[in-house]
Amino acid sequence: MKTRNGFTLIETILYSAIIAVASIYIIGSILMLTNIFGDIRLRSSINISARTAMERMIREIRSAESIDTASIFGSHPGYLKLNTLDNLGNPTSIEFFLDGTNLMIKEGTSQPESLTASNINVSNLVFRQISVSTDSKAVKIESEISLEKFYDTAILRKNYQ
Repeated sequence: MKTRNGFTLIETILYSAIIAVASIYIIGSILMLTNIFGDIRLRSSINISARTAMERMIREIRSAESIDTASIFGSHPGYLKLNTLDNLGNPTSIEFFLDGTNLMIKEGTSQPESLTASNINVSNLVFRQISVSTDSKAVKIESEISLEKFYDTAILRKNYQ
């Protein structure tokens, strides 16, 4: 009786094919998971950037003394200029506007700064002035940031008694 040592050529080809197919499925799954995690990170970055920008605008609107007449309401790109006080109680202004696809803030005479991350595109920014009563005013913010829509409204607290 003859004993076999090793594998036949057909067995080797068959095992190699099985390993190749399994490897393709494993690599495909890893690539798909990498893409999914990348999308999740991007959406998280968009939401964090949008939330941070909206919170800053809302905070500034609430603490403003009044809305400047230079503001542009109801159209894109919107422009909001608030009359407010600095930390020392001196009159100053805060402006919100778009520079290309970046949402910008300008405080007093300082240089404008971006409120959104560099990889975030703001494609729509509209401010709407709402008169709640003769004594109080509010501003509604509508924005589209990297194809996601964000809305918020704030009442000027120092504007009413």
